[in-house]
Amino acid sequence: MEKPYLSIGEVAERFGVSTDLLRKWERDFPRYLHPKRTSGDNRLYAQKDLQQVAVIYRLLRVEGLSVEGAKRRLKGGGIDEDENRQ
Repeated sequence: MEKPYLSIGEVAERFGVSTDLLRKWERDFPRYLHPKRTSGDNRLYAQKDLQQVAVIYRLLRVEGLSVEGAKRRLKGGGIDEDENRQ
């Protein structure tokens, strides 16, 4: 059974990126990535957040888009549901 929430460190490890980069993506994509915060200000990523990280990762790291290019793609709805699940 998978945990309902993952810490920022667990998410960073899963995607092979740094926690600093995840925080940057949170600032760069506030409409799409906003993990839950605990009272101690720790980030907790739900399954929906992991899907968003996966999309952002793919746009920036796999497709090689700039942050602005990725924002345009997300805003334009150029991501279909099947791609979003990968």
